[in-house]
Amino acid sequence: LSVMPAENMHRTGATISGMIHAQNNSVVEKFGIEYSEYENFSVTHEVVANTSPSEELFTVHLTDLDAGTASYYRAFAFSGYSTAYSNHLAFSTPKMSAPVFGATSVNDVSYTSASFQSSITDSGGEEFIMSAYFYKQVESEDDVDLTFSTEGVQQISCDTTYVVQVKNLESGKMYAARPYGITAAGLGYGDIVYFTTPETQKLLVSTVVLGNELVDEGSMEVSASVLSEGTYPIAEYGFCYSTTNSMPDEDDMVVKVNHVGTEFSGKLKNLQSLTTYYVRAYAKNNQGEIAYSEEAVEFTTSKYRSI
Repeated sequence: LSVMPAENMHRTGATISGMIHAQNNSVVEKFGIEYSEYENFSVTHEVVANTSPSEELFTVHLTDLDAGTASYYRAFAFSGYSTAYSNHLAFSTPKMSAPVFGATSVNDVSYTSASFQSSITDSGGEEFIMSAYFYKQVESEDDVDLTFSTEGVQQISCDTTYVVQVKNLESGKMYAARPYGITAAGLGYGDIVYFTTPETQKLLVSTVVLGNELVDEGSMEVSASVLSEGTYPIAEYGFCYSTTNSMPDEDDMVVKVNHVGTEFSGKLKNLQSLTTYYVRAYAKNNQGEIAYSEEAVEFTTSKYRSI
């Protein structure tokens, strides 16, 4: 058995790693770290490792320590009959430390938003000056530098547990996020977490199909269909047409129509006699995004009698 120097020390805790070298056919019922505030280990506490002894290296977290005190620790292994110990080492918790964060999770990831949840394990014995998440878009988990910055910051209230929602993200992109807190004792960081927003589906509309030209009323029947409904509900269907714009859009003449399933149709009315028109179908979702037919259909009206 052996132990390593303490790591990640703060006012009320530390991380301890040890090594267990189990011999062939040896039985180990439990093993871990024993620690005490007394060098002679007259009063002790145990933290049992939750890994298999065959993995040899193990790590445990000591919690609920007193700030500014010394702790002595050693590895132990219990066979069911006797206990073996390693040599012992010591460390001292600081009286003040930078904030220490617990695990951070990402929840409710949508096309344009996500929620972060984290906890403060130890405030460091000082009042928070600021606590926040910062986040940024990244290409991969290797492409990130989330040290202190004012870019992409959303400030949060200082509590033991908090949830923050960020909005206006881009769909289909990877992001990295990390909590941090600032006190008089210093700047503390939580773990970096990664998440990817889902890709939105594109709204697609077919080319217009011309129907009957109703000469008596100076109109043209038109129809189209939605090829892909996209991610968001469609709120509006219609046709754009023009005599001058070969790729008409919402700034030209527009007729809004009803739909049946993915099919929609209507009439272009008040057309001029012997005039060339260009027409495209469109659909608009509830986010205001609009999709047009990729191609416009051209037609020339017949000679109409005066109406």
